[in-house]
Amino acid sequence: QNYKTVDGNLYTIDGKTLIEYACGKTETSFVIPEGVKEIGANIFSESAVKEVVFPQSCTSINTAFAWTKVEKVNIPKNLTYLAGTAFAQSRFESVNLPATLDTLETYTFLQAGLASATINGSDVKSDAFNNCHSLKTLNLYGDTVIRAGAINNCISLNKIIAGPEVVIEEGAFVEGHQMSNG
Repeated sequence: QNYKTVDGNLYTIDGKTLIEYACGKTETSFVIPEGVKEIGANIFSESAVKEVVFPQSCTSINTAFAWTKVEKVNIPKNLTYLAGTAFAQSRFESVNLPATLDTLETYTFLQAGLASATINGSDVKSDAFNNCHSLKTLNLYGDTVIRAGAINNCISLNKIIAGPEVVIEEGAFVEGHQMSNG
């Protein structure tokens, strides 16, 4: 047997991957146990969970939060991988991504409800923030690189704070933003 269940939730036998959150649970908060390194795909899509607390052991998040009711997450400080569409149509208002996260893939925040995002050293790919109509503020630090087309149709974006190491490619902001020179 390659799997085990804990409180109805499915994990790999070593407990390092959360594969599935139990259907039918009514809890609105879930604390992922310490030792879990990877969060599987679409695990919260049919749940009532609105808040997820990650262990610091977590380094990889697949599309677990795409199209879910989750409103609050604490991104682990050791995160190194975040799948494209990981937070598509997510409902949380802010996110603080750690310096350990190498890349923000295409559509990571597709139509997300974010008002603010802080990026501390990631390579932000084209369309990483796509149609994020509530996004007002981007805080960029460390060796963050914003690629051409990375911020697309974020109609409320009006404030960017960028540290001296940040690189913003020409054409990084596409359609609909409220940014102006000056």
